[in-house]
Amino acid sequence: QAYLSDHGANDTVPYREAILAVRKRAESAAKGNLPPAPPPEAPAPPADPLTVGKPIPDVSAPGITSPAPVKLSDLKGKPVVVVYFQPAAPSGPPVLKLADDLHGRKLATVVPLAIGDPRDAKTLVGDLKSTVPVYDGTGVYKVHGLEATPVFVVIDGDGVIRHVARGWGGETAAAVTREVERWAK
Repeated sequence: QAYLSDHGANDTVPYREAILAVRKRAESAAKGNLPPAPPPEAPAPPADPLTVGKPIPDVSAPGITSPAPVKLSDLKGKPVVVVYFQPAAPSGPPVLKLADDLHGRKLATVVPLAIGDPRDAKTLVGDLKSTVPVYDGTGVYKVHGLEATPVFVVIDGDGVIRHVARGWGGETAAAVTREVERWAK
């Protein structure tokens, strides 16, 4: 009331309609006329589908260098390393080399998911003489909430995410290898 009277209570007062609406609700509430309580809000889903301690969202991807597709839920029972990468990016060769090394050690099932042109993945596999089967992740990476690559996801035998590493740097290979060894026991 004081604000409106101090400013002339005319149409030029900023927020006049809002002030009057709040006043009307306050007066109504003072008389016992309360609006119904809003329904409780549903909890917000986690912002990142790749949350450590949560099950990994299931995806299927067609093979690029494998004749068969892969489905993550079919791999339960043994640790899995999902590797999202872009074969044509500067990080592509070292990322695929790490995936190939982990595949050769047979500690976990390694699932490299290439983003982009499958021909780039085939070329890179040939250049590196890689033996790990590579799959086409172009159609599925958004399910996992990814905006950039590379991303390494270590999953235990029950399908629960145990480690997520984003990006490529000097420590990435050692950190991912350590986590794979930890969950392979």
